[in-house]
Amino acid sequence: MEKGESVKTSDKDTSLKSDFSYSGYEDWKEAAISSLKGKDFTKSLLTHTYEGITLDPIYTEKDLKGLNIDSLPGKVNFLRGQTSRGNLGAGWDVCQRMGSGISGEFNKELSSELRSGQNTIFISTDKATSAGIDPEDSSEGKVGVNGLSLVVKKDINDSLNNIDITKYPVVFDSNVSGMELLMLLNAYMKSEGIYTDKIEGAINFDPLGVLSETGELDSPPEHYYRKMALMIKWVEEKGVNMRIAGVSALSYHNAGASAVQELAIALSTGVEYIDAMSRYDISPSEFAGKTSFRFGIGSDFFMEIAKLRAGRVLWNRILKEYGVIEESRDFFIHAETSMFNQSGLDPYVNMLRITTEAFSAIAGGAERLTTNPFDRVLNDPSPFSRRVARNVQMVLREESHLHRMIDPSGGSYFVEKLTSDMVGKVWEFFLEIEKEGGVQKALESGFLRKRIGEGREKLEMSIAKRKKILVGTNNFGNPDEQFEQKESADQRTLFSQRVNDIKEYKDCKKVERDRIDQSKLDDPFEKRNPKVIDDGTEMFINGATIGEITSLLKGDSEPFMINGNTPEILRLPEKMEKLRKRVYRLKGAPELTIAVSEPFLKIKPRGDFSKSFFETGGFNSTMIKLEGSSDDKVKQILGQGNQLIVLCAADEDYPELVSAIVPVMKRENKSLSIVLAGDPGEKKMQYLEDGVDFFIHRGSDLPGIISGILNISGVDNG
Repeated sequence: MEKGESVKTSDKDTSLKSDFSYSGYEDWKEAAISSLKGKDFTKSLLTHTYEGITLDPIYTEKDLKGLNIDSLPGKVNFLRGQTSRGNLGAGWDVCQRMGSGISGEFNKELSSELRSGQNTIFISTDKATSAGIDPEDSSEGKVGVNGLSLVVKKDINDSLNNIDITKYPVVFDSNVSGMELLMLLNAYMKSEGIYTDKIEGAINFDPLGVLSETGELDSPPEHYYRKMALMIKWVEEKGVNMRIAGVSALSYHNAGASAVQELAIALSTGVEYIDAMSRYDISPSEFAGKTSFRFGIGSDFFMEIAKLRAGRVLWNRILKEYGVIEESRDFFIHAETSMFNQSGLDPYVNMLRITTEAFSAIAGGAERLTTNPFDRVLNDPSPFSRRVARNVQMVLREESHLHRMIDPSGGSYFVEKLTSDMVGKVWEFFLEIEKEGGVQKALESGFLRKRIGEGREKLEMSIAKRKKILVGTNNFGNPDEQFEQKESADQRTLFSQRVNDIKEYKDCKKVERDRIDQSKLDDPFEKRNPKVIDDGTEMFINGATIGEITSLLKGDSEPFMINGNTPEILRLPEKMEKLRKRVYRLKGAPELTIAVSEPFLKIKPRGDFSKSFFETGGFNSTMIKLEGSSDDKVKQILGQGNQLIVLCAADEDYPELVSAIVPVMKRENKSLSIVLAGDPGEKKMQYLEDGVDFFIHRGSDLPGIISGILNISGVDNG
């Protein structure tokens, strides 16, 4: 059919353009206002997000005016992707953690994962390794738990046994032990005859990220900047395609930072690293190519897509100001599904959260993705949960074919406008951080803790009042659910095993260890010579431990601490989880009676609301229809034998009903807790005097009310 040709029907020609009148935004708005029947359009249909962005109910072509969205992927501002091909072809890096902290078991898991679709070697280290501490100088819970214990060359040999590391990116979650792990990896490559230019991956060295999470570093930040600079120089000299710096915003995300705050902090951290590297002769262009950015991905689907797209635009803007040419303005994204919203209540719902988060990360252009197991919040993830987490990515790649798309949200009126709004808001907060003196100063002063905490308090209140829903946590709960108690790794056994392993290794390598020349690591940073990595490599080959090398590199530098000013990492569902645990101490889901007055069908929606409200808190309920005289109603209610009563009636009927039956019930049973469903308004004091204890309605503080009931019942907070 030619353009403009009318559609032929049996009776006549139909032209969509001439036969139907044009309806624009104003026409739609007029119809919408009419349908609201007097309600305010702005309050009813505009959405105000935690990012400070207002969402319209509908977007049109007019919203694109003035937006720079005409660039191609890989061009101009990189809005539409870092490269012209996006994820076409192999797709993104599937980058999953292993469950074991011991090398041999780690190797078995990794080999299995690589056969099952994972295409990245992800080595997330335990707390001791990440800090550069040997097991004997650490403690239980920090060795071989929640990460791999890498102490000596034998550990990495066993971890990577029979795995061709030239086929996959090798990604470390190194925190501040990046230089030591790079030495260890180099020692492995030397022993296996692997040329350094044959591997790629990331070290993810991020001292400010560690500072934001723990509030302390073993040495001042400048010490780590020297290490970062030497690592970048070394990989440049050796031709290693390894990203050294890893700007992680995960600690901020998991503390409740909004998408705007998370992105602004990451960009400001990147700027702080650029400025630090310039002091050690690393240009912004060199740094950009050796850096990756790591973000948490929450469940606000479109907001997360906009966050990643805005990140590319703004990092491009920043690098342009530093004089970096367009081809070198690299913004590599490693996304990870959120832990902030994962819940121990109804944990299988976490699978659904992970799926939508992974989808938005890919649609937003992430080059590398980690999907967290649904039960990670409960303790050590099970083999089943890790398999499901990995297969989420397999489905999105093999069945949804997301690796065959380039910027799938590009051109959407809504997403393009949202991205533009995100760019503006992020830039505002970025400038605020810079005004504070940068990320480090903003951490030291408590500025970031304060601003993130303010936003999280609003979120927590929205959860408490059920304005924001967490399925299975503050709505649609299962009152009979019990917290799953999973077996964790035997931390004491792991700790003892690793201490003994390293002692035996030292004894075995005694001759080689005696040849170690520790003087090679004297003042390595004053010399500014990347050869320090080769020297450290030889020490690992001769039997040195990670703790010994870290100590030599540290020298006599003093610890650096910021006391109590880091953002508090606290999952959003935690308060509800603690509340449910209190309820469980009543030995099974407690029972309540929901008493619904006549006309039953008219009032029943209040009863249904009450049922949902209390089931979320872990209560079972029985709904009864109140009939007869006041005495009959009292007998009906007390006959149920429950200590918690919810009264449901029409607002105009409450004064008579409450005064007639509540005082009588309280005289009969002083331990009753009586709840009235509905907003009491100006009658509140009267109802309280009659014996009503609590009121529930839309916007009620669910945890506050249930905590009050438990306090009356004598259930402690322990």
